[in-house]
Amino acid sequence: MNNIFLFDIDGTLSINGIIPESAKEIIKKIREKGDLVLLSTGRCKFQMKPIEEVITIDGAIMNNGGYIVVKDKVIAKHPISKDAIKRLFEMGFKTTLLNEKYYARIDCDKIYKEFSDYFNVPEATLYPKDILEDDIYSLGVYSYQADTFPKELFPEIDFVRVAPLGFDAIAHGISKGSAVLDLRKIYKDARIIAFGDNYNDLEMLKEADISIVVPTAPKEVQEVASFVTKNPLEDGIAYAIKEFLKYED
Repeated sequence: MNNIFLFDIDGTLSINGIIPESAKEIIKKIREKGDLVLLSTGRCKFQMKPIEEVITIDGAIMNNGGYIVVKDKVIAKHPISKDAIKRLFEMGFKTTLLNEKYYARIDCDKIYKEFSDYFNVPEATLYPKDILEDDIYSLGVYSYQADTFPKELFPEIDFVRVAPLGFDAIAHGISKGSAVLDLRKIYKDARIIAFGDNYNDLEMLKEADISIVVPTAPKEVQEVASFVTKNPLEDGIAYAIKEFLKYED
């Protein structure tokens, strides 16, 4: 194994839940050559099943770096401070909680459905407030006034804007970029090739040896990339791997 490929899902590998056949085929070839294919996502383990039913992977960076699995082995867990989560609840912020077992909310509000519709994923399920008995590896924090959200009140948490309605949130210092560093501790000689499209991919793209983004990525994300490929549904993943990386040569 010489390479580790990291693929963000929503907006990069998949558009509206659709993974192009060309991407499925090139991922199969990558694995046949002995390289690792990991997904790198804000999704939690509970949300991965639909993707794993479509493509075979070697593991995933989940919860934006909060939970990492390679070949069925958990290699890192970074839970969020439960006190900070309780303060979010007490201040009335609409929050979803993600870990190995669920993508959950503790109350009802239309904003949860609006957020899930934006990313074309199932809405968070309703759970009781004793949900905090388990470790939580990432959050969704939603607000119609996201531009004025008081991040400074929660120093234990890092917030990354991912949609007009809100943020992904992880433990302070944790990101898809810190997950790359977690991988390097184990796979010291591997070349890491990362694909992304949004602000929560930024640190991963910076830490990777080669970084590739789709043309819809924000300017700040494109500026750190080694290559800007075509749109995903225009075979952008396969194009970058074949034409830029010359992987099949």
